[in-house]
Amino acid sequence: MARILLADGQVLVRELVTALLLGMEGDFAVAETGSLVETLGTISASGPFDLVVIDAELPGLHGLRGFGRAIDASTPAPVALLTGNPSNSLVTEALRMGAAGCIPKTLPSRSFINAVNFLLAGETYLPPSVVTATIEDDGMGLIDGKLTPREKAVLRGLVDGRSNKEIAIALHLSLPTVKTHVRSICKKLGADNRTHAVVIARHENWF
Repeated sequence: MARILLADGQVLVRELVTALLLGMEGDFAVAETGSLVETLGTISASGPFDLVVIDAELPGLHGLRGFGRAIDASTPAPVALLTGNPSNSLVTEALRMGAAGCIPKTLPSRSFINAVNFLLAGETYLPPSVVTATIEDDGMGLIDGKLTPREKAVLRGLVDGRSNKEIAIALHLSLPTVKTHVRSICKKLGADNRTHAVVIARHENWF
């Protein structure tokens, strides 16, 4: 059973999303919180969760200043931003802080469930339109040939949602070597973190 923490200041939104998750196919257990303080307390008392979804206007979040605290508290579980206005600047900043993705509130119910399952599988979720706009605004582009064959193999592991340890085992590398490759990949691609690198790779249809 996948344990999901849903943090949203609006009770109606929490109830509707919880009902959606419990009513669709999938084995979910959903906990709800209505503020950043309550969210951090629930993570500490009842964690770890398999996925944490936080509304961008959650009371106490103060923009995204509190978002990083939630990410740190939730590690290694993925944390996704839930928003009704996925602006380029908001999405970019969330990714730079280590978000696993961004879920627009405008998604149809089926797409919302797909997004949740995608995140639970360790993947990065961003709607194609948001990915395209974010990359265009940042001027990011992947030039073929930038990465060595080994770096491409490591990047493929990141795209597949594998941890550094899993990549190390699959490629018969030491964990420090994989970490070095990840840092090199991020530097070459102009990515702020591994999630950002995955977004770039997906946009360029490398895998």
